[in-house]
Amino acid sequence: MDQNLYTLMEAAKTGDEESLYELLSRDSSILDKADQQFRDNPLHVAVSNDQTLFAAEIANLKPSLARRLNQHGLSPLHIAAENGQVGMVKKLLKLDKELCLIKGRNGMVPLHCAAKSANPQSQEVIKELLSACPKCITALTTRNETALHTAVKSGSSKNFEALVKWIKKQSGYNILRWKDQEGNTILHLATSERKPENLQIVKLLLCDYGYFVRKAAKINTINNSEETAFDVFNRANGYQIHPDKEDGEVRVVTDKIQGDEKEIEKNMRKILRSKGAKSTKDFCCTLIKKKGSKQKRVLDSGIKWLLKVPNFLSFKVDKDTSSDVRNALLVIFILIVTATYTTGINPPGGLWQDDSNPSNDGSNNSNNSSALVQRAHIAGRSIWFDHNPDSFRILMLCNYAGFLVSVVLVFNLTEGYPLRGPILVALFLMLITYGLSIRLLFLGLGPLTVLFHGMILTIPLPVALVLLVATANWIWEIKE
Repeated sequence: MDQNLYTLMEAAKTGDEESLYELLSRDSSILDKADQQFRDNPLHVAVSNDQTLFAAEIANLKPSLARRLNQHGLSPLHIAAENGQVGMVKKLLKLDKELCLIKGRNGMVPLHCAAKSANPQSQEVIKELLSACPKCITALTTRNETALHTAVKSGSSKNFEALVKWIKKQSGYNILRWKDQEGNTILHLATSERKPENLQIVKLLLCDYGYFVRKAAKINTINNSEETAFDVFNRANGYQIHPDKEDGEVRVVTDKIQGDEKEIEKNMRKILRSKGAKSTKDFCCTLIKKKGSKQKRVLDSGIKWLLKVPNFLSFKVDKDTSSDVRNALLVIFILIVTATYTTGINPPGGLWQDDSNPSNDGSNNSNNSSALVQRAHIAGRSIWFDHNPDSFRILMLCNYAGFLVSVVLVFNLTEGYPLRGPILVALFLMLITYGLSIRLLFLGLGPLTVLFHGMILTIPLPVALVLLVATANWIWEIKE
């Protein structure tokens, strides 16, 4: 190795920035030389030795070093992620967020390395990686494994939980059912061994994180070997499945398992069975039992549909939602607020511009009988209301509902933003303005009628909406 390169590597080990710049003054191309080798470059060495400041300095001088793989097929970010170096990960991601998507050995991205790491800081590293680049959760290895598969295989239940929490917040449930090249879901892998970590993973998937996570896990998915997760569990624990010819039930015979493994096996089997896990041999029996149960299936599907409703009606905005997503949603809802507000104060069909009472006009003559009879009206009242009051009321109710929902969501999306208090005041004043403007559309109908329409549009609808959202959130909490 070139003497200058050797000195540079030694400086990277100790974090000696003075030596770095001294070498650059003697040989300005030394970083270019280091960048051309398929082995540890100075940035790999600095990261491996946790020299954060030196790593940040050299990455700033030669950004391409951060994308290089060493002889082990790892980039500097792969190494930092596997070692649980949160500060180092932040520094590298600040340089380039796309580093999260660099594929190394076996097609692994840094998230895979963090997912399989036993370092106590791995959960924080996972959060940093997903926050910087959410799409790295969909990255697959050459074996079609997600970071979830990697976490299960390594027995890292805490890392697995960190991944599932993030997936749940982003509502990206589909990834929980993805298969590796052998057709195994994460549940197949979790049930393949009698370990406390595997039991915890099964419990997280099927019990702790609610209906949508459990549904996405697809408990009875069949892999390439024609096995469900319950089949894998039975095989791993020495079970033999014997369908009873008389009643279609399944009998289970197992070899003797002793100690803690027996308790783990017992608890895992209890969870799987309670959540509807089946063997492939169960399906033939199940088909027989389901004959004539069409009404039950319709009822079950209706219940499942109702359970989904709270997910759509919940107005909660996760604190971990990225600023880009928040800003995009804010633009959408502000456009809706603008459109509904404009419709409310200037309804379709326009407003009467003058006062008119044909019955009091002295110009009644024979020519008027052949003309259209004018309606009595007052300036500022809606023309549409005078012609079709029922459809106008429906329009204003729907428009006000859309306006109110959008205002609430705009406020929720600004959580954590500066000046949130003044934003609330401005939105409240806008609601008052909207309510008063709506009342003006019914001018001339008498004080009780105006009061009635004003109350209908400004009191019951908001209260009903609040109750609906509160109920949805309550159902959601129970379901969780």
